[in-house]
Amino acid sequence: MPIGLLIALALLAPTLSASCIAHLEVPKYPEIARLSRVEGAITVDVSIGADGKVVSTTASGVAMLREAAEENAKHWTFQPETHYITCFRCPLCYSRVARLATQPAQ
Repeated sequence: MPIGLLIALALLAPTLSASCIAHLEVPKYPEIARLSRVEGAITVDVSIGADGKVVSTTASGVAMLREAAEENAKHWTFQPETHYITCFRCPLCYSRVARLATQPAQ
C-alpha cells in the first residue's frame, strides 16, 4: 500500500483505519501535465458505499491534474462494513522529481 496515501488518509480521516483499506493506487501523472511541467495540489472528496467501493469522487485544484486524481480514487476499495465513515477528503500532490546534478542534461 502506498505509504503517502496511507498517511494522508490517516491524517484526514482518523476514523478510517488501515485495516479497512483493501486497495489504494498511486495516482498516475498525466503525460501532458508532465511534459508541460505542471505541478500542483489536488484535493479529492471520496464517498464510499456499504460494499466498500467508491461511489463518487470530486476533485479540486489544478485543472490538468483533477481528472487523473478523480479517476485514480475511483479504483480504491475498502473492506465492506468495516469503515465507519462514508466520505473523506484526501490531498494529493503532483510534483516532478528534480534531476540530480550527477545526471546528464537531455
